[in-house]
Amino acid sequence: MNSRLDHIRVVADLLNEQAGLFDEIHQQLERQHSALAASDTGSLRCHTEELERIHRLMSGVDGRRRRHLEALGSGEGIPAERMTLGSLVELAGPALGRKLSAAGNRLKEGLRRVESLRPEVESLLEKNIEFSRRGFTWLREAGRGGETYDKSARIRQSETDSRIIDRTA
Repeated sequence: MNSRLDHIRVVADLLNEQAGLFDEIHQQLERQHSALAASDTGSLRCHTEELERIHRLMSGVDGRRRRHLEALGSGEGIPAERMTLGSLVELAGPALGRKLSAAGNRLKEGLRRVESLRPEVESLLEKNIEFSRRGFTWLREAGRGGETYDKSARIRQSETDSRIIDRTA
């Protein structure tokens, strides 16, 4: 594959593939958000694993896109890092340029959707972590203080024991 247009067609297809992966990421983030809100750790783990799988796919697609841009850039005398969507559209001609622009717009929209949902998921994660941290801190402090509960559910101090619940009561 040496043709400029062949490389540009492949780049357009890869941008569309990346846009589809961003759609999948968005769906998984929405599901992860719901699982976090419901404290459903099984679903959360499943959606996190799926996000990791999509990330691996995205890395592969991005690597292929970069290789095609490098090949195109070397043929055109332009460094790959200076190849922008606009410069590709100019090289592509009208029909392929429209396809490339549409792929770029779809990719930008997918990224925008993912970025808009990310703060909500991060916020829920931080709240869940803080809630868990407080619970563990309470348990640790209760265990250190030697406090137990007697039959009437009153806290009783014990100098010799660090159980949280007095099973002898």
